[in-house]
Amino acid sequence: MLATEALLYTVRYLRSSATMAFGDVTRENFKEMLPHIKEALDRCTFFSFDCEMTGLFTDGNKHEYLDDIQARYSKMSESSRAYIITQYGLSCFQEVMGNTYEARTFNFYLFPQPHGSYNRRFLCDASSLAFLASHGFDFNKCILQGVPYMPVRTRDLQLLQVNRSYEPRGPPVVITTDEDKALVADLMQRISSWLAAQPVSDGCAAMDGGSATAGLANGRNGPANNELIAMDDSSDEADAAMGQQWQSDELVLPPMNSYQRLLAYQELQKPQFGVDGHPGFWVKKSSNVRCLVLVRATAQQADQLEAEARAARVAAIHDAAGFAAVFDLMRRSGKPAVGHNCMFDLAYGLYSFTDSYLPATWRDYKKMVRAWHPGGLYDTKYVSKRLPEVRPHLCTYPARVQHAANAAACSQ
Repeated sequence: MLATEALLYTVRYLRSSATMAFGDVTRENFKEMLPHIKEALDRCTFFSFDCEMTGLFTDGNKHEYLDDIQARYSKMSESSRAYIITQYGLSCFQEVMGNTYEARTFNFYLFPQPHGSYNRRFLCDASSLAFLASHGFDFNKCILQGVPYMPVRTRDLQLLQVNRSYEPRGPPVVITTDEDKALVADLMQRISSWLAAQPVSDGCAAMDGGSATAGLANGRNGPANNELIAMDDSSDEADAAMGQQWQSDELVLPPMNSYQRLLAYQELQKPQFGVDGHPGFWVKKSSNVRCLVLVRATAQQADQLEAEARAARVAAIHDAAGFAAVFDLMRRSGKPAVGHNCMFDLAYGLYSFTDSYLPATWRDYKKMVRAWHPGGLYDTKYVSKRLPEVRPHLCTYPARVQHAANAAACSQ
């Protein structure tokens, strides 16, 4: 709980002690805790944050004494793209009376999970990992149970693509080659036989290894060499399996490359199956992107299946985005954000959870910070240097905490 322990020192500037409520947040309880996090941010007077990372400085990017602010920012920006946050501490302070605050603290274990095109790569410094290990950091918990995340922008783009049609866009592809014609004829024969619950005839091109196989093996715009899976169903086992599939509610079409799937979608949207404008099936997007799966369904059932599939895709995106929702809630709360020596914590968080991007200049970076922390950002290290009168609180806080702990022990 390194990040949480660091947050305790935020309280040193409060004249009265705060009531702390701790909680580890992992992948297992994240959904359950999210409403409590939202409530804490909505009710708080301000919130504070602290992070643990896999490293601080990439090679050649350590701050030098004579660096100006732009040079320091450029080095920090480079490092923020290389390392990741493994633990994020968030404390929401609510003033209850006078200078007495109640704090609700959440300790997030974080680890990015691949989803769609998002697959975060990162560096680790041996010194940083050794530091975490020496303070009891649980790496297994981080990797196996860490809350996933992706930038808010990436999440929103993936959500926009949920409703993207998989059907061909633009003018239709004109089929000219014998291979493509055989491929389409074979697919239409398979679909028609499946809809009619009739086995494919022995003379089907796909069954005798004819030109349809060549069409799949040599499909245009597809991977070369052995990357394509040819439509070779000539074995007895394949014949038996195919015969059983006609009676099934689902028909799994043979693996195809992107060009072949384009031809398949083009044929599937033509009014050549079913009655009353509905083909009698719904096209299911298989986890194997090479395959299309047809599911027997009426028009009403197809609409319901599509709505359920869309909802499942949306839920999967939100699950993969994970902690991005918390960062979004922090912004929407509009509350002041407090950190201690938080320059790196801030930059790492903005890069990891907002846009996978940091501006090139310090001036534009400050605009980004203001956009994501509209309530203002306060660094207590900077405040203590600019306002010497708060430094005594920094010096006496540990003694006051120990005194309070001793008093509590004596009263038991």
